[in-house]
Amino acid sequence: MEIEAKFSVPDRPTFQRLLEARSLGGLALGEGSVVQIQDRYLDTAEGALRAQGYACRLRQEDGHTLGSLKGLGEAAGVVHRRQELEVELPRPLQPAEWPPGTARDLALHLSGARPLLPLLVISQTRHSRPILAPDSALATLALDDVRVFHSEGLLASFLEVEAELLPGRAEEELERLAAAIQADWALEPQRRSKFERAMLLLQALPPGEIGSQRNLTTEERAIVDRLAKRAEVVARRARALQAWDDGLSRPKIAAHARLSPRRVRHWLSAFRQVRLGVFPPRALQEAMEPGSRRYRAGAPGKALPGLKERPGLLRGDTMGQAAVKVLAFHYRRMLSHEPGTRLGEDVEALHDMRVATRRMRAALRVFQASLDPEVHAALRRGMRRTGRALGPVRDLDVFRQRTRAYQDSLPDEQQGGLDEFLQVLEARREAARERMIAYLNGRRYARFKADMDRFLASAGSPGGPASSDRVLDVAPAAVRERLADVLAFNQEVSLPDPPPERLHALRIACKRLRYTFEFFEEVLGRQTRALIVEIVALQDHLGIIQDAVVAGHILRDYLIAGTWGVEPLVPLPASQVPLAPGVEAYLASNTAEFRHMVATLAPAWHRIAGPTFRRRVASALAAL
Repeated sequence: MEIEAKFSVPDRPTFQRLLEARSLGGLALGEGSVVQIQDRYLDTAEGALRAQGYACRLRQEDGHTLGSLKGLGEAAGVVHRRQELEVELPRPLQPAEWPPGTARDLALHLSGARPLLPLLVISQTRHSRPILAPDSALATLALDDVRVFHSEGLLASFLEVEAELLPGRAEEELERLAAAIQADWALEPQRRSKFERAMLLLQALPPGEIGSQRNLTTEERAIVDRLAKRAEVVARRARALQAWDDGLSRPKIAAHARLSPRRVRHWLSAFRQVRLGVFPPRALQEAMEPGSRRYRAGAPGKALPGLKERPGLLRGDTMGQAAVKVLAFHYRRMLSHEPGTRLGEDVEALHDMRVATRRMRAALRVFQASLDPEVHAALRRGMRRTGRALGPVRDLDVFRQRTRAYQDSLPDEQQGGLDEFLQVLEARREAARERMIAYLNGRRYARFKADMDRFLASAGSPGGPASSDRVLDVAPAAVRERLADVLAFNQEVSLPDPPPERLHALRIACKRLRYTFEFFEEVLGRQTRALIVEIVALQDHLGIIQDAVVAGHILRDYLIAGTWGVEPLVPLPASQVPLAPGVEAYLASNTAEFRHMVATLAPAWHRIAGPTFRRRVASALAAL
């Protein structure tokens, strides 16, 4: 006998909050798992099993196959009680081929030994976690993202949560838990099984509705027709879309486009998410405007030879002189990485260019009092614009590397679950690169470089009395100020669950402290490098937390709306939500990593916040 409480989940945001909950109905939730389940339901041509109150199910899960007979009928309340007979199978088999036993006997009796035909398929991503009572586990929580398929088409999708009572536990305990869940989450009880819901939807479906509509707009079809005449790698995608729009079956689409069935599924799914964004931007632009040459690569400059290893600061330098040396040092590095950034073959070139820009912005803060206000404002504006142009591509590079590392950690048979999402990610990254290249080719970036060149050529034009202050007099105060900014987070970091946005602010404060040490490293004590290493360790730990936060936002938004980074975010109707069990599993893994990194932050933090670090800082500053 299967005893469970079932609820409908109204929308994807609620589903995501349930995924991230640490307790339910006042009871703790244990560590969970994610599995992909495919259920095939069978019946005789006359529907004999369903007419007698049963459903025959062949379940494939984690490489195993189960044959089941399940009792049907609506629940009187939130708790379902259903007869369930199961038998392990080597592969999906007709009941006549099941091992001898009660399940086989009943199936043959109900069907009159007639063969069973396929009715529908229910595919679900199941997130399972134990519900822990004070003494032992009470039930198993299952959050199910359900898709119903019939005749090669998606019939419906919905979200459910259920709690199945474990053997040896009292049914009254489950009823109390169900009441608490209903009160806390305002969920509606679901009185029908997934199979019964699916059958009602199937019976209400007008004949011929599935697959009867065109898939491309008139404008899209015209563009795709042009793309089908281009280079083969582009033409194959276009031919697949043409065949899909013409109503061909998946095997015929594959043959027409000369693609594998898996690649056909991949490109059609990607098209549903980004439409014509599945094509390279340059090819798409030329197909939209035949003969257009709006896309230009831009002539990347040559890397500057003879880069210095250090800015060359001296203890007797004024702060104005130090400002020129530090800014020139990082500006030349920014320019040296510009060609690689434009080319886009090595993601580290963009990373290094962005880091150089960030260090220049940090230097402007440190040396602000030694610079002419108008010069400072112009340089700051140019650096900010450059950082904003580089940032989105770099952020997507980091997320893409993170996603591929996770994908590589999966078994071979599960890695394909992220292919469609990665295609959307590639399209978003390519669009961000187009915007970045447009900025690097534009007047604002040229103006910024001209401002920097004039500033360096004129030795920075330092003005005001502060420009005569020496490095050895000002550097200690600058370091102490940045250290105080970091230590001010001590109370927040000590909380059990520090807010992610505050941890991100702490990471920024750590970067500024690190950069300040690096600016003056040449004139400080030898132990400065060891201090920087400690700061980097904390910064890197906080960086992994922030990467998990950013990844979580992207994955949640994608599962809700099929996109991310859009304001306002509009959830898709349930029938249009991406079929992405691999993404849901990735989100669960990402959430677990975030929690682990927050829980293990303390050691890295105490190495910075403790008195020993402050004594070492004082010793380094004493060298001045």
